[in-house]
Amino acid sequence: GPDVLECKGSCYGQSHNFLAATNHHHCNKCNEIVCQLCSTNLHKSGKEQYCLPCYVEEKLLPEEENVTANQKSIQQMRKELKDEYNFNGADQLSIDEVEEAWLGYALQRAMEKMTDDVEFPIFNASAIDDGDKWDVLAEIDFSEGGSFLLNEDIDDKHLPDILELFAAFVRFGSPEQKHTTWQKDGSVYTAIPQMFIDFAKKCRIDESYRLLRRCLRHALDNRTESLNN
Repeated sequence: GPDVLECKGSCYGQSHNFLAATNHHHCNKCNEIVCQLCSTNLHKSGKEQYCLPCYVEEKLLPEEENVTANQKSIQQMRKELKDEYNFNGADQLSIDEVEEAWLGYALQRAMEKMTDDVEFPIFNASAIDDGDKWDVLAEIDFSEGGSFLLNEDIDDKHLPDILELFAAFVRFGSPEQKHTTWQKDGSVYTAIPQMFIDFAKKCRIDESYRLLRRCLRHALDNRTESLNN
């Protein structure tokens, strides 16, 4: 059979196998193997590829904080865990656990500073059933065509906005429109409606290229379960 490699995965403990003949990289930081969908480049040149966990560390932590992390002693990290983060049981952690915990808090602090720039934060899937965020007005089955227009649960005043929303689902942007600072945008930007591109850009701190690629891959995968499941 074909050669198979193991990818580190998009997050810790989520490794998976992939065909060795497809594009893959060694992470520039940890040197582990990652497939094309679980890796990204930190700089526009694209020469240095990172696994996603290492990319997060390099992207979110300022250079001076990364240097500080390398220079701090375990004793200093342990003290900060107790004094600054109220980390219970810090004295019982091993050396590796202290470093991992300290880095985790440093990443969390960096991410919190950037959340103000994210216009459309993504909720967990479980939030769909959370009545505190939105209410279900009516269910629309597209297999029934335009019958929803006669649905008594939908107020007539909402129909123009609903139709505009459905039209936006299939409205594509101009091929000349630039979405990145690259010399040439990826083909994914011409394959996905503009509304989804805009949403992806505003729910991430980067250019959202990887998110759009995964969106397109799942849309074309006949093994992907329906949202109704």
